[in-house]
Amino acid sequence: MVTAPAEPDRRWSRAGLRVLIFVVVAGVSGAAWCVYQSISTASHAEMALHATQEVCELTSQYVREHDGRWPRSWQELEQLDSPPGKFNLFPWPEKSTDLQEFVTIDFTADPDQLANQTIDDFEAIKPIGPYFPYKGYGEVRSLLESLRATRKANNVTEAPSP
Repeated sequence: MVTAPAEPDRRWSRAGLRVLIFVVVAGVSGAAWCVYQSISTASHAEMALHATQEVCELTSQYVREHDGRWPRSWQELEQLDSPPGKFNLFPWPEKSTDLQEFVTIDFTADPDQLANQTIDDFEAIKPIGPYFPYKGYGEVRSLLESLRATRKANNVTEAPSP
């Protein structure tokens, strides 16, 4: 007597298919999350870079206009007019609060001590969160030069001794 071939056990193949679908969906979701996080971090880093550059330029302008004095608050900086054609990303002073999300300023910094710092040592203005390197574009150098120029004009040649 000839018997019919046995039916394949579909229970295992359905379970295997479900596991495979779960693994694929989880993998795609994980990859999408990684891409999102990378783009989000890079976007923040770019915004922090531009914000830091703009704050350095504003502070340099403030130092020149206030005889070498370092600003004591965001409100003091907000009194400055934005130079024409600058600050396209963060129109000044309308977007001051947006800048503050990306940049911190040490308002207690001593301008005499800052004037004697190198670009690499300068930490009085820093980005918040992830950021791209910002010290090599010239804004920090320009700020330090403004501080030094006002010290020279006021006959201050070095930082006072502690």
